[in-house]
Amino acid sequence: MPRPGTYREDMLLWPGRNGSYGRCPGPAGGAARALAGAAPGRVALLAANSPRTRPWLGVMHHHGHMAAHGGGTARPLIGITGYLEPARWSDFVREAVISPVPYSRSVERAGGIPVVLPPVPIDSVPRLVAGLDGILIACGPDLDPRLYGAPRHEETTQPDRRRDTFDLALVRAAVDAGRPFLAVCRGMHVLNVVRGGSLIQHLPDAVGHHRHAPDPIKMSVHDVQVSASSRLGRVLGPHAAVPTRHHQGVQRLGTGLLPVAWADDQIVEAVELEGHPFGIGVQWHPEEDEDPRLIQEFVAAAGAALSSAPAVTDK
Repeated sequence: MPRPGTYREDMLLWPGRNGSYGRCPGPAGGAARALAGAAPGRVALLAANSPRTRPWLGVMHHHGHMAAHGGGTARPLIGITGYLEPARWSDFVREAVISPVPYSRSVERAGGIPVVLPPVPIDSVPRLVAGLDGILIACGPDLDPRLYGAPRHEETTQPDRRRDTFDLALVRAAVDAGRPFLAVCRGMHVLNVVRGGSLIQHLPDAVGHHRHAPDPIKMSVHDVQVSASSRLGRVLGPHAAVPTRHHQGVQRLGTGLLPVAWADDQIVEAVELEGHPFGIGVQWHPEEDEDPRLIQEFVAAAGAALSSAPAVTDK
């Protein structure tokens, strides 16, 4: 998993500034804006696209959904969990919301509108989920092992308790609301812990090799076997070569989760939540994959949920 505090030029970086927005220094800089009006010293909700920068995307109605300009099909609003980390741009060093651009780019290319979510107080999470059509729980630092009743392994990174609290509340709310979600890498671990499961804190101790993260920085590719009867199998087929880098994995599977993909050492690489419209967790990084089908399936599921929602007429 990427360690907290990492800065890359292809990340979205904004401070929350009073009544203003700023450009991102990376490739998405011209396409993204922070929402205005955040109090000084606080972060603002970030949108990788907006009607202001891409007029054809649509406008936000009061009930929290997007409607396309000119009567076109609405594009689903996809929330992507972000980090709160110190960041530098120009002459400033401030806490900012960051998200690797491949998440937003892959969602946009699949037909969704990406919105990067800062960790908000948990009493705001149900309202946040109600305003989204789908949720992508992104990767990040290791979960605090105390959340699943284990002492901390020496290879487990220092926990980000603010993000742990937010991500767990977000997944619980998405499950309760029946909102489509895709949980990526750490996100799959969050899903498993929410459902009462536990984690292997350092895979080399359990499997005797480093093939899940052979390079400490770069992604690697390995093969996974996928259950042909699962939703994931219907999307990807029985085998897939996937980009990945992780040193933790599922130990005890959470309630209601079905294992649907495995590495050659039998480590669970993907899970599905029984009875959920679209609830998939994968150990790899589909946003980094040249194969867009999983992201496309997720965004399509969010779009189907949007199209089935009751219409609201603005007065």
